[in-house]
Amino acid sequence: MLGILAITIFSAYTIAMPIRALVTQAKNATDGRWLKLTPLKSPITAEFELLSNTIVQMSNKQMDRAEHIKKFASYVSHEFKTPITSINGAVDILSDHHGELSKKESCRFYQIISDNCSRMNLLMAQLTELAKADNMKVSSKKNDLITILSKQIKHYESTFSAIHFDVDGNEFSIHMEDELITSVFVNLFENVIQHGGDEITIKLIKLKNNIVLSFSDNGKGITEQNAKRIFEPFFTTAKQSGGTGLGLAILKTLLKAHGGDIQLEPSTTGCHFRITFPLLNDSNKGAQ
Repeated sequence: MLGILAITIFSAYTIAMPIRALVTQAKNATDGRWLKLTPLKSPITAEFELLSNTIVQMSNKQMDRAEHIKKFASYVSHEFKTPITSINGAVDILSDHHGELSKKESCRFYQIISDNCSRMNLLMAQLTELAKADNMKVSSKKNDLITILSKQIKHYESTFSAIHFDVDGNEFSIHMEDELITSVFVNLFENVIQHGGDEITIKLIKLKNNIVLSFSDNGKGITEQNAKRIFEPFFTTAKQSGGTGLGLAILKTLLKAHGGDIQLEPSTTGCHFRITFPLLNDSNKGAQ
């Protein structure tokens, strides 16, 4: 009898109690109670500990994702609210004062409507691009960075007073579609234009298992405080010159999806970006 009682108590302690605690964790995760879960303090067995840690990680990832979506939706709402408000104001004036405005005044309000419609179209296009970048799969196609970058330099050379391009080595190939690589470089060049730069220096080297591209300009630069937010969606210091604050966010998301990254490096003048792409290894090359 004592043996049965001992087994019952042991089973309750090692099985029933952890299961009840796990059920509580699971309910909190599924009932929308977005509290940061913590692993069981006394999981008893390694299996319960693993299960508890998995539930905690899953729940906390969902919570972080929900918070990200909430914050992102707030950004989107704010960014569209501004041009919509401007359009509504211009329409109200044109409607209420029809026949009273001069041709020049009417044209000015029509231009306000046109400019804000263009901005919304740009925002929608870039939001679509950002969503695609967030779910991007690595391409099996091999493309040469030098070839694509050289085309963009030729395209922009009349826009800037000078573009200096220095390459250390050869065979700078990565697994990334050419239009995506082009998008990375276009965002970099357009960022310089928006911040008043007219000279660019680009360096391309191989470092360990990465291709490293250094991209610097002589534009206005960015303050230390703003530098912390430069890759946040919708953050821009160049809204007056057409900046949406999505270009660098798209660029970082694209690079992350392909195993790369972009960082803003300290610089005394302008901006200095350090972009990394994973270097193709021999097995990748042989698969082509």
